[in-house]
This record gives sequence, structure tokens and C-alpha cells, in this order.
Amino acid sequence: MNRSIIFFYKNAFIILLISLTPVVLWSAIEPKRIGLWILETSPFFIGMIAILKSYKHFPLTPFTYLSIFIGSVLVLIGAHYSYSHVPFCDLVKNSFGFTRNNFDKIGHFFQGFVTAVITKEFLYRKKIMNSRLWMNFFTISFSIALSAVYEIFEWFGVVFLIFFNFKKSSADFLGAQGYRWDTQSDMFLAAIGAIIAIVIFGKYHEKKIKHFLSIKYKL
Repeated sequence: MNRSIIFFYKNAFIILLISLTPVVLWSAIEPKRIGLWILETSPFFIGMIAILKSYKHFPLTPFTYLSIFIGSVLVLIGAHYSYSHVPFCDLVKNSFGFTRNNFDKIGHFFQGFVTAVITKEFLYRKKIMNSRLWMNFFTISFSIALSAVYEIFEWFGVVFLIFFNFKKSSADFLGAQGYRWDTQSDMFLAAIGAIIAIVIFGKYHEKKIKHFLSIKYKL
């Protein structure tokens, strides 16, 4: 087997960390509000700590690490500018006459996608469920549930900021921009992301898991 492929599979996590480092540094330099940046990046850092602690005994496939990388970059961009003020989506908003900056919706879509990919890989490799139908159903359900947990975290974050009289930061952190169905649409897009991860990428992901395990045992 090609040594470069083996090297890539063996060091996919290290490649992920190296690739994310400059993005983290850029995101942390002069963000819109440092307190807001800390709140909005906290799920990212918690997730990275969890992956760091588990990668030695449960390394993930490059496909999963790539999904995590994309989701992480979106979080770091959103935290730097504040999700409601990402320049590219402001340009899209003005060009198409949208009433709000929709960068946060992209983030919630990938939140569901990435959660589903990680959950599916864990369940598939651990053989926790024999039925693929139930495994996929649980994966999608868990992704939606995690999205709901994030919305609760967001709510508590807003309460915290308002309590300490950071009303402008609380509005940016919530990111509703006057849209009354913001919370529901966030969870809906996370659900769509999870469904796409399972329905469209599910078989491809399983193929990559099998390939990864065949290489892993040769390392």
C-alpha cells in the first residue's frame, strides 16, 4: 500500500490540528468582542479537547476529520466577526435583498452534519446497533437533540450577558436578528445537515471506515 496514504491515515488528526492552528490564531486576533468570541468558540474548544483525549485509542477517519475541520472553520469565522456580521453573508444579504445575515444558518447545518458523521462512525465501529435503520435513526435524532442542547446553551449565554449588562453582546450571541423562528430554523437546518450526512454520504462514510480500519491494523 502507498506509504503516503498510510502516513495520511495515521496522522490525520495531527494534520487537522496543524491546519486549524492558523485559523484559530486569526480568529482570536481582534475579534468583534473578546467575551463574545470566548462564548462562541467554547463548543469548538470543548469538542477539540474531547477529540484530543480520544484520538489515541479511537482515531477517526480522514473523512470525519475533514468534516470537523470545515465545521470548526465556520465556528471560528463566525466567532471572529460575530455570526450576524460575517462580511461575505452581508454581501449576499445586500445582493439578494435578504432581511438578515444567514451565516449562522450555514453553521447550524454543518453542526448537524458533523455531529451525525461523528456519531455514525462511533456506532458503526463499535457495532452498538445491528440494524442500520435504527443506527441511522438514532444518529439523526442525537444530532437534533444536540442542536437543541446548543440552543439551551445559547439561551443561558444570553441570560448571562444580560445579567452583566452586555446587551449588545447578548443580541449578537443570540443572532436572531429579529427573526421570530430563529431557534426552530436552527434546529431544522441541523436536522437537514444530519439527514444529508446519513442519506447522501452514509455509504461513502462506511466505505471509508472499512478502508481506514484495514489500514489501521497494518500500522
